Amino acid sequence: KLNGKVTPDWGFEVMIDPTKSPSVTAGADGKILQDLAITWLGLKGHEFSLGQKKIAMTEEGLRSSSEIDFVERARITRVIGDQRQAGFFYKGEYGEMFGAQASITNGLPSNVAGTSDRLFYAARFDVKPMKGLVFGVSGGTGNQGTQALARDRYAAHVRWDGTESLPLMLRAEYGHATDGQTSGTEIDRDGF
Repeated sequence: KLNGKVTPDWGFEVMIDPTKSPSVTAGADGKILQDLAITWLGLKGHEFSLGQKKIAMTEEGLRSSSEIDFVERARITRVIGDQRQAGFFYKGEYGEMFGAQASITNGLPSNVAGTSDRLFYAARFDVKPMKGLVFGVSGGTGNQGTQALARDRYAAHVRWDGTESLPLMLRAEYGHATDGQTSGTEIDRDGF
């Protein structure tokens, strides 16, 4: 990953994964380009980005792979979060206690060429009442995938990283997904 500032108000980020192979079986992730965005930083504590990044869903899904607790992300996190799409992204801090993220994306999987008449809206809100403790909610709705099927998602999370005198951590997350199908039916999935 390479990121930085071009001017005090403008930044960029590029992330590639050279271990990916574009010649993989159908349904596998063979996309070398992960993130690519330009960011306006002109308002202190706020970032406005345009490009391809992770949608603003879930706590574990937005963490780097090097920061997750197990070898793989939870299955529900992979279903509703941990997805890269092209669009507009916002991240902001409101004092020390509150944080928010939002994304409006094209609903297509990452690195898919073409235009889309669909939109997927996602948002996350965090409350940080004390150092090391974060709890919050996230949700998303719109059309996703190459077939533009309806998707509704919501999640709730809590993360406590302990203190110096009590070095214990607790991380929990619940997620729910409702996915429209080409037959007109819906599939509901829950996980934690």
